[in-house]
Amino acid sequence: MELSDLEVFRAVVESGGVIKAAERLHRVPSNITARIQKLEQNLKVSLFHRDRNRLHLSIEGERLLGYTHQLMALADEARRAVTGQQLSGELRLGSMESTAAVRLPPLLTDFYHKFDAISLVLSTGPTGLLIDQVLAGEIDLAFVADPVEDERLQRRPVFSETLVIVGPSGLALNDASTLLAFNAQCAYRQRAVAWLKSEKRQARVIEIASYHALLSCALAGMGIGIVPRSLLADYPYADRLQSFELPAAFRESVTHLIWRSDRVNGLVDAFVEFMSFPRAITNP
Repeated sequence: MELSDLEVFRAVVESGGVIKAAERLHRVPSNITARIQKLEQNLKVSLFHRDRNRLHLSIEGERLLGYTHQLMALADEARRAVTGQQLSGELRLGSMESTAAVRLPPLLTDFYHKFDAISLVLSTGPTGLLIDQVLAGEIDLAFVADPVEDERLQRRPVFSETLVIVGPSGLALNDASTLLAFNAQCAYRQRAVAWLKSEKRQARVIEIASYHALLSCALAGMGIGIVPRSLLADYPYADRLQSFELPAAFRESVTHLIWRSDRVNGLVDAFVEFMSFPRAITNP
């Protein structure tokens, strides 16, 4: 295999097709098709399932994609080591929205100043989705809540959060019958549901897309929500909300930084090392 062929393969996957990959690599589509066919002939496998004008990764293609990310990153790292270049490139981060809003701004600012040749791309989502994206190679690292053990993932605890139930001022918690929460892949929602189940209570769930909207709906009396206490410090109407302490079994949550165990990437290593200093684990 040649690295240039792997670069073409990765471009087709990430661009979603031959034509867009050709535009990205400044080549003609026929050249892209020929390089993919050459790679398939070399490996004696089909890397894509072809459905009319659409390409879908085969199982073999998914396997190769993971190794492609590693080989390309290792080649870049070797090039920088030999030429004495500083770390550069794009680092794709994922984060829960609350962590992105409260914890990450000062940390990402410090990282950016230390590694000013690295471009940071940050996306937000619920824990379950972020784990899937890391495993699929769509993002490099992610900040998630209480991830389950998975041999495919490395993880490191970075933040400690105290979760609270919030609702409008004057609300009697026992009267609350509606839970405001993110989608079912949200780790905090899963805790809230488990808490309600332990109380032998049921609640209607209304899915909310952002914490600002969740807090505003709670303030308006639509229902109750579960949020990190640290998030309330930045909410301008926090004094008009009432917070309730959860039982100890559901109260404390640890945010972990996760990345693929088989990922060879100098940018990932730099970020993990940066996040390893003692002051990273905090709980105001």
